[in-house]
Amino acid sequence: RELIDQASAGLPVPWALAVADVAEPEEDRLDQVLDRAVVGTSLRARSPRWWPVLGVLQWVLGVAAVLGLVWLVALGVLGWLQLPPVDTPALGPLSYPFLLLVGGLLLGIGLAELSRAATRRGAVRRRALIAGRLDEAIGRVADEGLVAPVREVLDRHRDVRSNLEQAVRG
Repeated sequence: RELIDQASAGLPVPWALAVADVAEPEEDRLDQVLDRAVVGTSLRARSPRWWPVLGVLQWVLGVAAVLGLVWLVALGVLGWLQLPPVDTPALGPLSYPFLLLVGGLLLGIGLAELSRAATRRGAVRRRALIAGRLDEAIGRVADEGLVAPVREVLDRHRDVRSNLEQAVRG
């Protein structure tokens, strides 16, 4: 409607009606063209390069936690069965199985929080990229289906007016 009002301002009534006719295409046709433009727009974006690395790190930390748990359970079972104690390596007062379990869990949780924050930031960028693609596709439909036909009518009006002015002078 704004396009019609701006383009037809100051035009004689027949030309203003011609602008209105071409600027208001059949709604079904415009809907179909817009649907095709949106469906034809790629919603894919390259996955961040850090995703596979983070996935591997998560697996490593998960395996470390499971190994620590299994090791601690095995030590507990050996103690329950009253078998001779197994010399468990330790780092200071903390045994390796405990460090594997707690370290795997805590580092895994920390890595998950870090990746969640990074994913949010990436999602904002991805949304902007895809929104830009959709805006561009819809803009092309508007240019081809609405603006270009209005320009043609205005160009014809200018040509007719110019020819009439030359005919009157000459």
